[in-house]
Amino acid sequence: MSAPSTGCNVGGGSSKAARASASRAAAVVLAVAAIAAVAAAPALAGDAFAQAAGPGVSGVASPDADGAYGTGKIVAIKVTFTDDVTVTGTPMLDLHIDPPRSAAYAGGSGTESLVFWYAVHPGDNATDLEYTSSSALMLNGGSISGIDGAVANATLPAPGMSGSLGNSSDIEIKTVLRPM
Repeated sequence: MSAPSTGCNVGGGSSKAARASASRAAAVVLAVAAIAAVAAAPALAGDAFAQAAGPGVSGVASPDADGAYGTGKIVAIKVTFTDDVTVTGTPMLDLHIDPPRSAAYAGGSGTESLVFWYAVHPGDNATDLEYTSSSALMLNGGSISGIDGAVANATLPAPGMSGSLGNSSDIEIKTVLRPM
């Protein structure tokens, strides 16, 4: 009477069952490795994207004293980035003023803070100076990039939220129109 077959050829030969089993095991290992690679790909791509992303806006404020500003006054507005930036062209900052106005780029290329100037005109009014939206920093045909050349993220903090101009500074624009 002989021992029952286990499907393994202990004597060194090979059997179809042993080869099939080894093939299935190899296929499972390759499938697991492929799944792991696919699962890691978005994380790796995300890490590569994060490393390639340029500086972003960390806050907006006015270095000028809080208070009311009238016709002829210049209000400085500072947009601070997470790292030094280089500016080409003349970006603008759209302001939420009645009537609508923009602040003009004044300088700061090569630093983390860009300065914009807003000149108060007759008839301008705003109870709390703020920009129009989180996309109010207009490149105006130019660019803002990190020192390494990576394009900066020019998205501003949402108006009225932490880090926004209206939240960081208490600037009122108040002019009186003279009767005609």
